[in-house]
Amino acid sequence: MTSANISYTKSCIIKLPLLCLVTGIFTGCLIFSFKYCASLIINLSSKIYNAVSQSPVLAIPVALGFSLIGLALAFLLKYAPDCKGGGIPTSIAILRGLISFSWIKSIFCLFAGAMLTYLGGVPLGNEGPSVQMGTAVGKGTATLLSPKRKAWDRYLMTGGACAGFACATGAPISGILFSYEEAHRRFSPLIFTVSSVTVIAGVYTTQLLCRLTNTHFLLFELEDMPVMPLDTIWCAALIGLVSGLCATAFLKSYKTIRLFIAHKLSKVSPFIKIPAVFFITAISGFIISDCVSTGHGLTEKLFTGEGLWYILIIVLIIRGLLLIIANNLRITGGLFIPTIAFGAIIGSLCARFLIFTGLMPSEHYLVATLIGAMSFLAASSHIPITATVFAVEALNCFENVLPVAAGVSISFFIVEALKAEDFTDVVIENRLRNDHRGQKAVTVQRELIAQEGCFALEKEVRDILWPSGCTVISLRLKDPHGAQIHQGDALVLNCRTYDEAKLLTELENILGNQN
Repeated sequence: MTSANISYTKSCIIKLPLLCLVTGIFTGCLIFSFKYCASLIINLSSKIYNAVSQSPVLAIPVALGFSLIGLALAFLLKYAPDCKGGGIPTSIAILRGLISFSWIKSIFCLFAGAMLTYLGGVPLGNEGPSVQMGTAVGKGTATLLSPKRKAWDRYLMTGGACAGFACATGAPISGILFSYEEAHRRFSPLIFTVSSVTVIAGVYTTQLLCRLTNTHFLLFELEDMPVMPLDTIWCAALIGLVSGLCATAFLKSYKTIRLFIAHKLSKVSPFIKIPAVFFITAISGFIISDCVSTGHGLTEKLFTGEGLWYILIIVLIIRGLLLIIANNLRITGGLFIPTIAFGAIIGSLCARFLIFTGLMPSEHYLVATLIGAMSFLAASSHIPITATVFAVEALNCFENVLPVAAGVSISFFIVEALKAEDFTDVVIENRLRNDHRGQKAVTVQRELIAQEGCFALEKEVRDILWPSGCTVISLRLKDPHGAQIHQGDALVLNCRTYDEAKLLTELENILGNQN
């Protein structure tokens, strides 16, 4: 066995799976603790809102108290700017190598910041912070246990992010798909292996802790439901159409409000804007309780058919505005569960209309609501595969997968046809624009040689997470019929970067030190 094969066996076959297991176990413990604390804080917030609803005289004093919570969050975010906004866009930017972050600050400050958000009732979820905390655990594992293998960082962070998503949502397969459809948007056997091992370790750890504490692991507990027959599948298509149009309106509104805040309110201090959002959220919640919190409780109500249709329309508008404003001000919290709640409202309204007109039997109400939830999620986040799998895995839609797939496909086609940009990409682009303001990008073309013992040996080009903006434009392999990189092989890369020295360091972490 050659020295290159020995090095590959030690790093990829032995050490990497162990690092993935460590990342998964620690992520599972952290996300379980986070979800457990979040449930306690959300219950406390709900009790406060209910108490004020029964004693309206307390509305203004309590709303001012919530503003102080927002002020505390503003100070926290000033100290830890990496914890601003939805955790998923930040994590995706990190995994793609677009930005860097402090993993220690992210773990502690995300935990604390999210608790403040939930206490104030701001309509943001817990899956975003969970994904970013999982990313931070992956970075910490790589830093502490494999400091010399810098090229492993993004793989372990990817595994941690997937495990964070899976543990937060109770959907392990969807967590693995997160690495393909959202994080890197390409398939690689190495990414699959890292994601799978880490997710499995994280999910089993969380499930064990849930059993020991008698808490729920799944996001929603749904019983078997009637199968929607093929002759009513047009109902699923109609719900998908409405969901796609609503998602387009949501995404366009998101961009419009972002531009308004960026231009008209740019000079207003975050120490004013964030407390103001908490104050407005509190007043809205005192009037209609479903306008606040993560949206999990609202979604469960919709699954049982609760709520008047005209109240649901008001809730949809108010929650949508609050979420868009809160996310644009980069308040800590996720968008996954709130997005499901939006889709559930749309699906519920469509189902009620179809049942009222006699076009659909009432026993298909729950299926129609779930189709709306997944269709809106797929369209607004541009994740049709993950949304379909999540419906089967977490919402018990195995026997209704065809109607779900029909709704998801139609809604995704609508946002693509109307060119509604994914708000994850919008958030990332805005972040990069602010980070690189005043800097000029340069294009660099380099030929590098794979050195002895480097990370790239025995791997294909598709398996390697190259630095952001880098493209392999030509290969000169010793084995012209092979696909793997070996010592002495030459690669020509074309890269666009703001920091040439940092770029060269990242490339040497992959291909070894260059003379």
